[in-house]
Amino acid sequence: LVPQSSLAIKTPPGKRAITVQMESLPAVGGLINPGDYVDILGNLTVPNDNVSAQPKITGAPNTVTAMIFQNVLVLAIGTNINTPGAYDVQQQAKTLIVTFALDPEEAGLLTFIQQNGKLQLALRPTSDTKSFMLQASDWETLSDYLLEKQGTNIGGPKSRAQIEPAAEETKPYIQVFRGGREL
Repeated sequence: LVPQSSLAIKTPPGKRAITVQMESLPAVGGLINPGDYVDILGNLTVPNDNVSAQPKITGAPNTVTAMIFQNVLVLAIGTNINTPGAYDVQQQAKTLIVTFALDPEEAGLLTFIQQNGKLQLALRPTSDTKSFMLQASDWETLSDYLLEKQGTNIGGPKSRAQIEPAAEETKPYIQVFRGGREL
């Protein structure tokens, strides 16, 4: 028999309990409890796929922030699986150990993100279960957002233009006009 306070009992069917260690500040300042729902953001450095002739030199990496998972159940903070949390202890701690309920694929992705970037949590209100389709954030999306919402142009770095070859080659020609009419 498994005791009622077991983490296995609190893990929803189809989900896996996965634990990450993260700084307290990006974990909503340590003000999260078991039973809360959060959105998980990833701050990632994505390698550029433009590889130079020398094998060890690659193009400059792109830094992006993306909403990775939405409406994720927090199962535990440290060894606490019950509400309320120990806010004073959590806020003073430099790092927190947070356990989430994710499906197996999401658990693998979360592990990958933690190895290749940083995590940030956004606490959700208990009544909000809606998910959104969001694009990843980078300098270009921030610049576009500020221009659209506030009329402010920060002029951040733009992505490289994609140059496509012309469908057919155009040959130079001369048009002759006389009196505004083409001859």
